[in-house]
Amino acid sequence: MPHRLLIPLPTALRPRIVIDERDWTVGFPFYMRHLYPLSTTPRRVLARALTHVPRAVLWRLLPDTWLVAGRARQPGPVPTTIVGAPSPEGELKLVDWDRGTVTGSLRTTGEQVRVERLVDGWSAERWTTWPLRSAGRDERRTRLMASLGAYLRSLHLPEREPEVHERSLADARRGLASVGSPLARAWCTDLLGRFAASPPVPQAREHGDLQLRNLVVRPDGRLEAIDRPYDEQRAIAGTDATTALADLLSRWRGEEWLDLGAATDALDRVPDPLRTAVGRFLVTALATADADALADALAFAVLRSARHHAAYGTDAFLEAAARGRLHSGLERVLEGA
Repeated sequence: MPHRLLIPLPTALRPRIVIDERDWTVGFPFYMRHLYPLSTTPRRVLARALTHVPRAVLWRLLPDTWLVAGRARQPGPVPTTIVGAPSPEGELKLVDWDRGTVTGSLRTTGEQVRVERLVDGWSAERWTTWPLRSAGRDERRTRLMASLGAYLRSLHLPEREPEVHERSLADARRGLASVGSPLARAWCTDLLGRFAASPPVPQAREHGDLQLRNLVVRPDGRLEAIDRPYDEQRAIAGTDATTALADLLSRWRGEEWLDLGAATDALDRVPDPLRTAVGRFLVTALATADADALADALAFAVLRSARHHAAYGTDAFLEAAARGRLHSGLERVLEGA
């Protein structure tokens, strides 16, 4: 019976990718640069070994392979599919290697919501965690912070609009409902009062989910955001900077996913030169070197993000803000920035 193989590759709490045997030579390197988990040294060593294993041998080592068959003729090729998060709101992504595009469709309805250009390079998450030595990983994180700060500053809006300020406040008020800690809730209520009484603070065009997996480090070192939401909006600046920084510090702590509590702890521990790079990133991305203003901006951003879903460690992060630990951590990274 005519058939072709599909190779599903595991990704450990990350989107699973399914590659048609025809596309293996382009699909497997993409998997290694964007989806293979590199959170531990054994995984980094294994990643290097896997790139040298012959295809036929590797396929036999995988947990499973899928078969597509036809009764009388060879079935057509199946697009490389990234399954995405296992939730009704998640997307299925189809990679067209010939056209160089990625198409995203809603899981529940099949409605096409985006077509993006396939960007050459590494996921920033994988790029910063690829080196075997911790010094090499920190050196890449330091470089990423410098480039990302300038990139986010370039997205600031020249004018501050009252309606953008009010819409961001409404988002944060909705996010307050997901805060479980009484101490954090009381502090955040005061925070929202300060933002409501203040004149409009810096505003920017935002991505909304700027985790490192949604940033590509191109071969020439430039950064490009991918997986942009189809309802990209203008908002009070801070959400993208907070998300990206918390993700980077979570990886530094050895976490497999973004954890706001771990990121807060990392502010007290991260060594130079990364410590200084974090401070400079915040000053550049949020246009202030004041620790009080930065603590408020980061906490406000966490509340805005919580309107969609509370990240791991949301209450821990906001409690740290209420107790002054976030402020002291920020003062530490701002030294020398």
